[in-house]
Amino acid sequence: MPAHKAPTNLDPKDKAPNEQPQGLERTGIYPVAKPASYPVSWVAYSLVIGYLVTCMLTMHNLHHWAQHLTISERTQELARWIQAESKRTAILGLDKPGSQLEAWFTKMHDAATSVTVAEFLRRSDTKIWPPQIAPSSLPPIDAPKALLIGDSLMAMLGPTLKQTISTNLNGDATVLAKIGTGLSRPDFYNWPKALKQSTDATSYDIVFILLGTNDSQNLTENGIPVRYGSSQWVHLYRKRLSDIMDITCRSAQRGYWLGLPPMRDTKLHRKSEMLNILARNAIAKHDCMHFVSLKPVVASSEGRFATYLRIDHQDIKVRTGDGIHFTTKGSQLIANYLLSILRSPPPVEDSPAYAEAGSHSATAH
Repeated sequence: MPAHKAPTNLDPKDKAPNEQPQGLERTGIYPVAKPASYPVSWVAYSLVIGYLVTCMLTMHNLHHWAQHLTISERTQELARWIQAESKRTAILGLDKPGSQLEAWFTKMHDAATSVTVAEFLRRSDTKIWPPQIAPSSLPPIDAPKALLIGDSLMAMLGPTLKQTISTNLNGDATVLAKIGTGLSRPDFYNWPKALKQSTDATSYDIVFILLGTNDSQNLTENGIPVRYGSSQWVHLYRKRLSDIMDITCRSAQRGYWLGLPPMRDTKLHRKSEMLNILARNAIAKHDCMHFVSLKPVVASSEGRFATYLRIDHQDIKVRTGDGIHFTTKGSQLIANYLLSILRSPPPVEDSPAYAEAGSHSATAH
């Protein structure tokens, strides 16, 4: 009769008390697996690969993110390190794949969201325009208390305008600027809500608003995407404009909507002009609101984009290298212009320059 063989697939708990399953440590009465160990070379390879992928795809965005961290000794040190790595990545050419991928997505987005100027104007009800501003209807406000809200353009302009109001009008101003925001993404930052919270906490005489730089994109309504430039998009964006203007008029004596300035990039310039048209249409239905074009300050004599302006026989740089934002001197020119409006409002254009929304020269002085 063959000898009986002991079973070989015993459960660890069925083993004798003194037997220790291989690869397990006993904690109390239950065996616990030892933590897995990896060769140092594997860890090193993983770190190198992760670093290279970061350089190729996200180093530029990390640099942009680091520049807008809350200022502290630690964040400044982090920003300097990322800046150095970003420069090294550019020198080695490791950022090219990410740049090419971003350019491809941008091209696909522009193709999907393109809309002709004529079609856009047809959808936006351009027959509604603000009435002419009569200086007598806008008396100066002594020592005004102002709220300055907006995106990265206001982040550049706001501190200068605040100082100008304080110095010249004996007033006070609060700057509330959030980079990368607008009316298109309330899930990211809700401007109507932020404005209401600010005006509920403090009473203001004047509200300056500079928004729209980041709004030429698809919207979302009740979780459903709305294509940029469509009739539904125009309707929804005008509603969001109306909402923030309603809050402004309920909380302040006067509101100034600062139009987007001419942009160097032709497509961005056209989109900015379209947003200015929608803003002016919305303003027509709000008595407290007034549209202020920035073209008289930072544009060429033809109303086009200009990096430099000739002022008092000097070439003054008014726009930064990205073709979007204002320089310090450009911000001061705008602040002085807005100061003159507070003292004696200029007339509003009788009609929009439709041609400027469709044709644009990127050549700057």
